Amino acid sequence: SEQAVSLGRLHLLGGYGTGQQWSELLSLSLDDPLGPLWTRAAVAGPVPCERYSHTMSAVGGALVLFGGLSANGSSSWLNDLHTLDTATPLPSSTQHDVMSWCQPACPQQLGHIPSPRAGHTMNVLPGERLVVFGGGNANGPTNDLHILDTQAMVWSRPDVYGTPPSPRAGHTACTVFGAELLVFGGGYLNKVFNDLHLFNSHTGVWSRPSDTGTVPIPRAGHTSTVIGSRIYTFAGGDAEDVFNDLHLLDTSFFRMTQLDTHTANAHSSTHSSVPPDEQRSDARHADTQRATALLSHSASAPTSPQPRTRRGSEALDARERVQEGDERRLAERLDDYAASTSAMLAATVRQLDSRHSAREEEEAELLRLLAATRERRLREYRAQSEELRQLQLGLAQRTNDMREALARHTLDQQLQRQAQTQRTSGQAPEARELAAGSSEVREVSLSQPTLTSRQGASSRSKSPRKRAKPVEERSLLAGAHSVLAAHERSDRGPS
Repeated sequence: SEQAVSLGRLHLLGGYGTGQQWSELLSLSLDDPLGPLWTRAAVAGPVPCERYSHTMSAVGGALVLFGGLSANGSSSWLNDLHTLDTATPLPSSTQHDVMSWCQPACPQQLGHIPSPRAGHTMNVLPGERLVVFGGGNANGPTNDLHILDTQAMVWSRPDVYGTPPSPRAGHTACTVFGAELLVFGGGYLNKVFNDLHLFNSHTGVWSRPSDTGTVPIPRAGHTSTVIGSRIYTFAGGDAEDVFNDLHLLDTSFFRMTQLDTHTANAHSSTHSSVPPDEQRSDARHADTQRATALLSHSASAPTSPQPRTRRGSEALDARERVQEGDERRLAERLDDYAASTSAMLAATVRQLDSRHSAREEEEAELLRLLAATRERRLREYRAQSEELRQLQLGLAQRTNDMREALARHTLDQQLQRQAQTQRTSGQAPEARELAAGSSEVREVSLSQPTLTSRQGASSRSKSPRKRAKPVEERSLLAGAHSVLAAHERSDRGPS
């Protein structure tokens, strides 16, 4: 579950346990004269779905909920945003005030919305801003940092410098020194950490403050609470054990190392949470104060020539020390700038070299692909040309075969007609004439009915048939006489 304090009440939302998860909101009154009292808050509006490993922070008079993991059916990583107005409750007929949930819209084009995640942290920065760091999802842990402007409801991803923490989830983050974020512990799977990282939201610089004393062993899933300048870290665990120990971190030690360079050199490593420009400015201010004090003391001293000369020389020495310190710090700043510029140029050159190498590899790969494609197309063209040539040869062969078959068929028909003609020409002329005469007689007998039948037919029909022309009758009679003559000659035999 996740808790946040708003207007004298501690609000608890969601969580997971005993095989189920919740989305109800519980409130604990901290200023009740009868003592702390838990109540189930009455809410309205679109209630967030059940979840755990989410974050919730109080900004102004509202609670802001982000992300988490929902296990309804299948695990679902969330990056939704919800707000609960605790300052202006809705009117209700009951004795409990009704608070309203709202899901503000954060369009993608208005900012960089964080990816879905769980096990992250969300802390309040000045200006009613929220900073989200780390967490994880199905793709693994992250170490990105996002800032939400709760007044405009716009996400942003600031530019950061220095070495950020390694990707992690289940860590803690506390707001210290007003606008700095202190990250401790966390991990992922069987890898846990116990390192400290400090992020300055004004400069965007990540740094590693030095810690001494009994450093807690690596852990994740713990809690860290800020009380004054102290941070209390309790419990947590790793892949093998669960802890219940309590550790105290005094953050004033970090501030002391930032303001006093000598103490920082004695008790801290070269990494500091304050940028070098602020450290040098503080040292210069201290030297100037000491020089001013010496000058004022020399002005108010007795008029003895010897003491005044001694104090005047001390003032001059102090001024010279201030000037030398300024020159030394200026040289150090120039050296730092030159070193950072050289590092940036080297990184840029390496990046350009890598891009050039990648481009050359891409061009070589493209040339190889073009050559392979050309070779494949050439082989395909040759194969198709050979196939077309084979088809043309086959077509020519079939054409020749068909021509030869047609010539043989024509020759056979001619031979058959010649044989038939020879058989027909070998018959006797008399037989042919007798056959022709008998056929004509049959045609005459069939075409000339009797007189009685013609009269009957003419009496039955209203339109009598026309008589044959005399020429046709004479030709028919001549044919019949020739047939009778041929029969007579055949009966008599040869003379």
